[in-house]
Amino acid sequence: MNWNKLDNCWKEFAKNRNAELEYSERNLFHAIKCEYELIQMSEFWKTKFIGVLWKSQQGYNKDTTNISTKFIDKKSEQTLDMNNSGIRSLFARNKFKGTEKDIYQNFKNIGGKKLKLNGNNLEIELDKIISEKSEFEQVNELITLIKNYR
Repeated sequence: MNWNKLDNCWKEFAKNRNAELEYSERNLFHAIKCEYELIQMSEFWKTKFIGVLWKSQQGYNKDTTNISTKFIDKKSEQTLDMNNSGIRSLFARNKFKGTEKDIYQNFKNIGGKKLKLNGNNLEIELDKIISEKSEFEQVNELITLIKNYR
């Protein structure tokens, strides 16, 4: 992974979206923890992206992205749980609906690990750190799809 490209990707996305970006780095004896925190606002939601990259001296790098979204438009009681092994919707009793299939496919395409929608709160965990502008756009498309699902 090219760390300069990753850094430029987060900075460019923040600049294009007029979003706040904070970067912190902690040197632990055996690894360096790099954390990007980006807050993006729209008229329908507020999203926080937290990308974490662990750089170890042995070359064992671990990276994740956690995305938290709070929808600020209409109230909803809709719930939805997804993980790598499938989808579980409390309202559909584990049967896919058309929109749920689309949500699940988009979730898998971006490297999703866990997704939980509980009313107006959405939590997404990716098994990687976002490293390209197109991945930010895919996440925003997924959030829009879920907003319309609610």
